[in-house]
Amino acid sequence: MNTDAESASPTLCRLQLASELRQLQLGAGLKGSEVVARMLWSASKITRLETTENAVVEPSDVIALCEMYGADSETRSQLETYAAVTKTKRDWWQSKEYRQAIKPSFPAYLRLEAAASVMQNYETSSCQGCSRPRRTSRSSTGGHVRS
Repeated sequence: MNTDAESASPTLCRLQLASELRQLQLGAGLKGSEVVARMLWSASKITRLETTENAVVEPSDVIALCEMYGADSETRSQLETYAAVTKTKRDWWQSKEYRQAIKPSFPAYLRLEAAASVMQNYETSSCQGCSRPRRTSRSSTGGHVRS
């Protein structure tokens, strides 16, 4: 996701950060416990970064992780931009006027909806006799088959 910082959604930036940081960590062959030990962070801090539980991601944390994971300069720059967006912008439901009206479990749904660009729906339905041979169709529909 290459994004313009002005139009970027904080939710989408958090999702991208979590995904890309996790991929960089795996690419570097490091376990979460090794990252925690090297960074002198708590395990919950890494978990919150990887599960997008942090509303704000500090750019300095992203820079440190990119250095440890050996990220190239383009990736590092993009991830810093994502972190900056989470620090400077808020999603609409985080504003003062809506905070009290939204139940604690609902923001997770709102974050996913805000990040979505396409909605797809798949439904199955059955048309009795549509894909059966004529003889079988008659027996399953009581002999009433329109020609």
